[in-house]
Amino acid sequence: MLINLDTTQLTLESQKDLPEEKGWLSSIPARTEYTLALSPEAIRDFYELQKSMHLETPKEINFSVVTKFEPIDELPEDTTMSIFLKLEKDSSFITLFDRAKLEFKQGSKSLS
Repeated sequence: MLINLDTTQLTLESQKDLPEEKGWLSSIPARTEYTLALSPEAIRDFYELQKSMHLETPKEINFSVVTKFEPIDELPEDTTMSIFLKLEKDSSFITLFDRAKLEFKQGSKSLS
């Protein structure tokens, strides 16, 4: 069983610009935080996914995020992404990955 989650079923709930954080050993650059929620269709699909996983154990799970950015003139120096998942409204976030380095491609030209 191969699992693909359709990322087009996400809706933007909030967007925050966070300032740079300086620390003793390392710093975190300024960043933008987006809070996304599953659409009603995605919630239904997720429940169907859970049901199918009870019947057959997945051999592989793929997770991807596809988005469009505004055109840029300069290559980004260092761009990372973190994804934290909350499965229930009153639960804590689960870290899927933290500060993963991103590679940008434009057409057939790689931007990183």
